[in-house]
Amino acid sequence: NLARFPQREFRHSRKTSRDFASESSGIRCPYRSAVGMDVFLWIRRHKASIFTDAKESTTVFELKKIIEGIMKKPPQDQRLYKDDVVLEDNQTLGDCGFTSQSAKAQAPATVGLAFRQDDGEFENLFVAPLSTPPELPDVMKPQEQPGTQDQNVQ
Repeated sequence: NLARFPQREFRHSRKTSRDFASESSGIRCPYRSAVGMDVFLWIRRHKASIFTDAKESTTVFELKKIIEGIMKKPPQDQRLYKDDVVLEDNQTLGDCGFTSQSAKAQAPATVGLAFRQDDGEFENLFVAPLSTPPELPDVMKPQEQPGTQDQNVQ
């Protein structure tokens, strides 16, 4: 019965947000092959957080296409912010100040996200504060061991 179905080679690959953005938009994402340094971004809106990476040469509009693939909101209904300043669609992330030095994987740069409301106006930017973990119990705090204290040798 296998003769009825043509054999195809299937490869398993992990899709990233960039893959979904390029599939949904029908455009080729230029930063896939672009020469440039990676920037790591933490896109935040209310309590939602998206962690993604891109190249410094990626435009704000291309970043909005990535967000569209995740949040299902078209780019024209998104507004991105850096430090309460609206980012323009034609700017590159590097032009906006996102560099490989300022937006590292271990310390990503924060981008604010606001959506257009039903009345046509954009909502105010709101990013919920992160919770702080409780203090460690005393038994879990590092203990000083005898003999490890600094001793002045004269």
